[in-house]
Amino acid sequence: MRPSVIQPFAALRYAAGDISKEICPPYDVISPAEKEELLAASGYNIVRVEFPENKPVGIKRAGKTFQSWRRDGVLIKDRRPSFYVYTQQFEISGRSRTRTGFFCALKLDPERIYRHEHTSAKPVDYRLELLKGVGANTSPIFCLFGDTQGRASDTLSAYMDKKSTKRLYQFTDKDNIKHSLRAVTDPLAIFEIQKTFTGEKFVIADGHHRYRTSLLYAEMKNRQAAGRDRAARPAHGAGATAGTICPHNYILAFLCPAESPGLVILPTHRAVRPRTDVSSKIKRYFDLKEWDGKGKPQIVVYHTGSFRIMHLKKKYLDKFRRYLQVPAIVLHKLVFDEVRTEDIYFTKDYQDAVRKAEEVRGYAFLLEPVKTGDLFLYSLSGMIMPPKTTYFYPKVPAGLVVYQV
Repeated sequence: MRPSVIQPFAALRYAAGDISKEICPPYDVISPAEKEELLAASGYNIVRVEFPENKPVGIKRAGKTFQSWRRDGVLIKDRRPSFYVYTQQFEISGRSRTRTGFFCALKLDPERIYRHEHTSAKPVDYRLELLKGVGANTSPIFCLFGDTQGRASDTLSAYMDKKSTKRLYQFTDKDNIKHSLRAVTDPLAIFEIQKTFTGEKFVIADGHHRYRTSLLYAEMKNRQAAGRDRAARPAHGAGATAGTICPHNYILAFLCPAESPGLVILPTHRAVRPRTDVSSKIKRYFDLKEWDGKGKPQIVVYHTGSFRIMHLKKKYLDKFRRYLQVPAIVLHKLVFDEVRTEDIYFTKDYQDAVRKAEEVRGYAFLLEPVKTGDLFLYSLSGMIMPPKTTYFYPKVPAGLVVYQV
């Protein structure tokens, strides 16, 4: 019998009850200033392992820190494999929202896991060396799955209040986000949850570089195992037998229904330096109209004190119609096609984008976010989007549960 695509696992996690000062955002959204704040907040903040200095000495130190925390009881290992149900309650735009999903070990299967963004070699190389040095996923990938009938959500809810479901953490962080984590250990509950994911497909919402890193790590480990065991079965990973699990062939994942009302995607705006080709391409492909600050146009360009709505010209509508629901794709295909990613300034704050444009005397592009449903369907169709197309809020933090590989 083949192992399920999702597996429970015995997490490594903090022994303390309030871990608000020990968790941190995923490494790729931590600014230098925020990193210093996290380091100062607690001597045991997971940022020391999640985001060390990108040098051999930094990675080596992260590995030693991780091992010392295990040895000293800062991190403890759960006795029983579990699915970990996680809820975040937060406010945005004056509205209260709740996002619920669960942590699991997700099979590294490119035929069932769909990405929507390109990855870059440099961060993948860094994360791979870190994964080798630490041997654990400290932050999850965040995946969406289709749950139109509510089967998965109903199954999770059915077991939330049972005695076999143990509350591990409940705390509020500095951003006033309320966190709750429970462990589902009942074998029947675990089986019922696994059944709902038979044949399921997953879309990566956040963590493309972490996913790519884990694929490479699994390939490396499987090659090593194959060298020791030429009779290994590829379907289960080298060195495995049917029905067994090789931890490195799975990745720590937070799974959330694509239909969840608690899913929030924020826009990521762009600013670029003045370039002749940027200016000419705007004029070539778009009609411009003064923006009065009202409504929510898909793309607004700011330049030299003026805000203008960008409307794709009618003669290009048919050719680019399939991309119109994702403003970032339209912008990158038509205006940024010759601009290097490293020359684009990305920010969630539109005022920050405008300030940057003024600083470089260039352009700011203010974008509306892609809708969750469109993202899910486009990703399943194989569409790859530009970097920073999505920003899911709030982030799923590192350090809640750790998965050893």
